[in-house]
Amino acid sequence: MNPKALFDDVPKLRFRPEVTCCTQCSKQLHVLKTGKRTVVTLGTGAFIAHETFLVCPDDGEVHRSEDLQRLVPYKGTYGYDILVYVGKALMLRSMNAQAIKKELQSKGIDISVGEIRFLGQKFIAYLDICHRQSLLKLRLKLAKNGGYILHIDGTCEGDSPHLFTGMDEISGIILSSVKINSEKKERIVPFLQDIQAKYGTPLAVVSDMGKGLLGAITDVFPKVPSLICHFHFLRDIGKDLLDVDYRTLRNRLTKSKIRVALKNKAKDFEKKLGDEMQDLAKVDMDPELASIKTVLLYIHWMFDTASLSGYGFPFDMKHFVFYQRLILGYERIKRLHDLTGSKPFYQLIKLLTRIIDDPELKQAALCLEKNAEIFNELRQALRITLPDGKQGLNDDGEACEMKSIAERVGKFVEKYDSSVDRFHRKMIEQIQKYDDKLFADPIPITVDGQVVEVQPQRTNNIMERFFRYLKRLLRKRSGSVSVKRSLAAMLPGTVLVKNLEDKEYLELLLNGTSGLEERFSQIDSRLFLSEFSKMKSNNKKIPAAARKLIREDHSLDKIEKMFLATAS
Repeated sequence: MNPKALFDDVPKLRFRPEVTCCTQCSKQLHVLKTGKRTVVTLGTGAFIAHETFLVCPDDGEVHRSEDLQRLVPYKGTYGYDILVYVGKALMLRSMNAQAIKKELQSKGIDISVGEIRFLGQKFIAYLDICHRQSLLKLRLKLAKNGGYILHIDGTCEGDSPHLFTGMDEISGIILSSVKINSEKKERIVPFLQDIQAKYGTPLAVVSDMGKGLLGAITDVFPKVPSLICHFHFLRDIGKDLLDVDYRTLRNRLTKSKIRVALKNKAKDFEKKLGDEMQDLAKVDMDPELASIKTVLLYIHWMFDTASLSGYGFPFDMKHFVFYQRLILGYERIKRLHDLTGSKPFYQLIKLLTRIIDDPELKQAALCLEKNAEIFNELRQALRITLPDGKQGLNDDGEACEMKSIAERVGKFVEKYDSSVDRFHRKMIEQIQKYDDKLFADPIPITVDGQVVEVQPQRTNNIMERFFRYLKRLLRKRSGSVSVKRSLAAMLPGTVLVKNLEDKEYLELLLNGTSGLEERFSQIDSRLFLSEFSKMKSNNKKIPAAARKLIREDHSLDKIEKMFLATAS
């Protein structure tokens, strides 16, 4: 029922502390003051809350109404139920503020778009505090699982801050997150130290090959197996092996303007066909129409990329595939032209000749073909991102014993170790450099008194999938393809929302309460205001201390003096 239908006018409700005597000294409490404010909840709608504050005459402790504190934050207008409703709508249902505003209006709650966004930030702040207050239970949960395997990765867009996040592979729980300005080691080390202090030392750490990240892991977890993602490893090797020739091929194709020429030719033929386009896939008895249809089908086939796996470069080389199709299409069309002498076939041959006769294209393609075969051998050895695979970025690799993978890669190294090609040498050096980070032995852990072995995942895809999930959420909410502004504005604790999908985590977080509404109401208001202020301050591009400095009197003189002191 719409709350507005319950009352003719805005109701007035009175609240007093539930106790009349001090809980410490038992003395009668005195009235300190009374206050009133508008409060809005989902169940009641808007009402005027008249609150009486009582004080102990001895220690001066102020007592407030617990009933009101359970409904709405201190000095707040919107109840915890609205705060949680908005937070879940934004973060779990990916609704934008305007849609939430309309949805709440249908429930008799009038609230501005700006307030909705503000409540969303408060929801994250409350969730972050609850997460930190549950650290002991979280740590015990991880210990019960036999420990945790830390997956760590960062994401950004453009010049937005890097959102670094740590996740436990075994439980799937996001442990911590921070926003830093760069991926330098000195920026990442404090984050890893904080994770260690909160959750203990991990069983293993899985990451990509970022120099700063690997250095930070070595510094903080020197005795912990540090493993690199097989997908990232392969991708980096593939780029080194194939990028030079691939760029040459791509640039030559662009310079030739063959794509534009083929598309224009296709448009011309489509006009000639007219209504016959509906029957493009059917054989036509008219020789000229049949030739036009054949040429059109060939052109569309040349542009078709459905055969690509979705892994991206260097696993997918769409420009190389396009070139190969141009060559094969040319050969087929030329054969048909030799048989029939058809003019449409000749027109296509004339267009494709510039590609066939380009020596740079031919050389780049030959090198790509040779090195792609070698790269595919390595993919086969690692049993991941296989050429015929269709899992795309969700490819976690085949379930194989790490020992057998290591043996296959070892044979691959032996085969190409004596190569004089500089790209092949670099490839072998990379494999040898990261050998100890590629092939981790199973880790023995104790679960329920039983010793079992756990094999760390050989990719960091759980992090990649999480960041894709996060960016989809941000895009859906903002309606924009770019998430640069959203990433820059969001609080680091936003990532914890994903944990709410885990029933065990939610139960642990709630700590016996009936829901997030009640759990949030248990957080001391002074603590919340302090922490929320810190989160907002840390989220600004300019640090609070720097902002204070530039706003002081004679700020330029102070900045100059500071510089000269360091320069002397």
